[in-house]
Amino acid sequence: MKISRDQFLAEMRDDASLLELWARESVKLISEMVKAEIGAQRYHGFFKIEPQYRLKTEESALRKFDRWDTLASSKEMHDLVGARFVVLLRADLQVVEDIIKNHSGWSAIRTRHFEYEVDDDPDVFDYQSIHLVISGSRGATIGGYVLSDDVKCEIQIRTIMQHAYAELCHDKIYKNFRSIPQSAKRLVARSMALMESTDSIFSETAKQLEEISEDRNKWLEYLAEVYGVAIQRSPAPVDVVCAVVFDRFRHLLENVGMSHVGDAVESNAVRSRIKARLDDKLFSSAGCVLTYWLVDKHFNETKHSWPDESLLPGLKLVCADLGYSYD
Repeated sequence: MKISRDQFLAEMRDDASLLELWARESVKLISEMVKAEIGAQRYHGFFKIEPQYRLKTEESALRKFDRWDTLASSKEMHDLVGARFVVLLRADLQVVEDIIKNHSGWSAIRTRHFEYEVDDDPDVFDYQSIHLVISGSRGATIGGYVLSDDVKCEIQIRTIMQHAYAELCHDKIYKNFRSIPQSAKRLVARSMALMESTDSIFSETAKQLEEISEDRNKWLEYLAEVYGVAIQRSPAPVDVVCAVVFDRFRHLLENVGMSHVGDAVESNAVRSRIKARLDDKLFSSAGCVLTYWLVDKHFNETKHSWPDESLLPGLKLVCADLGYSYD
């Protein structure tokens, strides 16, 4: 059985306010859950396009209506309202998908996944996305409306490269050509292969950078801890000087245990000198701890590769303490 076009439009118009509210609140909640899951720092810039929703236009809905053989109600068309989340890498897709699927406030069903569709049909030119449909819990209320489990919103999750692909191939090719020219198929196949290779390279790069960042943070935390013991008080929460010194000489620390660096300022005599020189820019930072080790183990490279002229007075003091002539 199929309802008439007029009945379809009437039902769609009656449900429009509720569908829009459902999508708006869903986008807001998903964004909040992602932020809680990954943390505020990572969340900043996580979505490469501001999460948004849209109601399907009547013209678009009617075109889809005309293609269906049976339709007992407009509610069977689950994408009358949809939302989109665009991230950087494929690994980020899984974060958003898991959050949506694991939320107990709605039921979520994955209706499409780009990886499976491309495997089944290499010539597919449709959306490069993960599609989920979320349905409201029966009896729940939102904005004064009572939900039923046939109130649905289609969620698309895609990477920024998949978004570019979808914008070109779906809007320019899929919608406009019944028969796709072989030359276009070859170009799209090349673009898909390049997109997958680029994503793989980006993902590996991101993984390595994350590992480097994690190691860097451990070193900076350790140096701050040793420095705090030396000056017998808590160091400043942000230490730019220490980061500058560390970044310049981190290659010298690749196979060095942290405790070996800390040992460089273990003596009471060195600690007393550090406390007495807190007005100096280098000694007001945990960077002085690392500098003692650098001068002792790599004097020539430290002298010739010193990163900041404003820190030279402190470096010269460290050299003097260790019996090295800077000049």
